[in-house]
Amino acid sequence: MAFLYGLLRALATTLRKVAALRHTRAKDRYELAEQTFQNLEADCKAHEVQVGRPTAFGSQLQLLKAYETKEKQRARWIKSTQKLEARSRQAEWLKSLSGRKLPYTFGLVDMATVLYVLDRFGGLEFQPTEVWQQLTTLL
Repeated sequence: MAFLYGLLRALATTLRKVAALRHTRAKDRYELAEQTFQNLEADCKAHEVQVGRPTAFGSQLQLLKAYETKEKQRARWIKSTQKLEARSRQAEWLKSLSGRKLPYTFGLVDMATVLYVLDRFGGLEFQPTEVWQQLTTLL
């Protein structure tokens, strides 16, 4: 069972790190969109104060597009935060399973899986085309 547990832990850790990377990228994009919107808004307000009337339609449209972009990036950032939290919970749950006593049959299942993989894919010989053919036949 240690083999399967190790694979699951590695998968969970990889998924958590990918989610963390995507979260960081989404946060950076949101911060950039927020800064762009704030700059445009400040420029429009300064122009309105200077001239004494609302800014031109083009400037207002540009401000609206910047706001929509900012809100879209904010929604992506929130979604990535939720995904990161879910992945972290999954990784912690798997980590909490460590050290528990399991029946002997789980070890047998683990070794049977390893032996099946070795038999199916030919042991230490690694041929990418053969592996791909084996995977496609399994699916």
